[in-house]
Order: sequence, then structure tokens, then C-alpha cells
Amino acid sequence: MDIPRLLSHTAIWVCADGKVQLNHAVRLHGSLLGAAARFLGNLVLNGEFGMRKIGEADNEWRALMLGFHHVGVQTDDLDNCLNWYLDYFEADFSWQLDRFSDLTLDRLPGIVKLIEVKAGDVRFHLFDRSAHNRRRPPAAGFQFQHVCLTVDAADELPELRRRWFELYESGKYVFARPDPPSGIVTDADGTRSLYVLDVNGLEFEFTYIPGSARD
Repeated sequence: MDIPRLLSHTAIWVCADGKVQLNHAVRLHGSLLGAAARFLGNLVLNGEFGMRKIGEADNEWRALMLGFHHVGVQTDDLDNCLNWYLDYFEADFSWQLDRFSDLTLDRLPGIVKLIEVKAGDVRFHLFDRSAHNRRRPPAAGFQFQHVCLTVDAADELPELRRRWFELYESGKYVFARPDPPSGIVTDADGTRSLYVLDVNGLEFEFTYIPGSARD
């Protein structure tokens, strides 16, 4: 049974909710439909199913073109968080919002203000909520555990570490966790990494990969 050929003649989309939709009203025998479903499942498991559409007349698979836009940071003290991000990341203020859509208010009850700052190509969306409970998620639970950002030169890592201590010792900021930055570790392939916590106790990794922009 040539499942890829069967799929190549049926318009298939990955919908926003992650479901697979057959665009044509195709009569499929039960076993044939099951085989097609298993084929698609294997593509998902093997990391090969990231296409917008499988063409009707050919076997061209067009991968989803994903790009990184921003990191959303929820805080209990927006001024404290904003000023630290401006100082530590040497970021620039972009814009702010204090009126939100019904969807945002439903997703984030109590949101008061959202501010975007930008450092290089990375945007941070900083926002506070009136009902913030000031508790951290359990370490062993589900979470985005850290965000990794690359630097262009190895000497930027000790500078980022030094800057963290400088801002911490300035007394200008309140830190949810006073844990100091890690040391700079080097992997077997020469990749170097530094781990720091922001004022909310959220972890960032900064990594230098040999062969990058200014190597």
C-alpha cells in the first residue's frame, strides 16, 4: 500500500488546533484510513510532520517557517523588572499597553500593563497582574525551565556575569531569589554557557558556540 502516494493526491492541512484535516471528500476503506493515520503519526513522532500542506499534484512538503518573536515575563513589580531588563540586557523601550482584548483578559486575569523592551533581535514582553501570588512553580513540575540566548563572542560571558553582580550589589533591585550566576562551563565541543536568574527568579542561559558570528 503506497500511503505517501495516497497522501500526495489528497490536500492535507495541519489546523491551528493541531488536527489533520482532509480537504477532499475521499471514500477510504477503514483499514486504509487507519494505515494513513498511522503513517501520519509516525511522521509526527519522527519530527518530520511540520508541513503546511502536502500538494495535490506532487510530493512537495513545505515545512512551517517558524521564527522567534518574544519572551513573555510575568512579574509582581513591573517597575523593578523593567528597569533591571533595561540595565542588564542594555535593552531599549519599544511600547506599552494598558488596554487589552477580551482574549488577553481571559488568559491573564488581572493584567494591568504590558511593556515591550528589545535587546538586539530579542523582545521581552514584561507584564504584571493584580492577583500575582508571588509563588514560584514547583521545580519538578511542567514549565519552560529556562531561555537560552546566544552571544557572538566568548568574552561576553564573563561580562554578563560581572554585570549581574554589579546590579545585584547596587541595591537598586529586589530579587525574588538571590542565587548568584553559575560559573562559565565549557562542553566537550567547546560550547560555553553561563546561567543567571533575573529579578523574578527566572533562568536565562547565555551560550557561546564556536564558529558563531565573531569567532
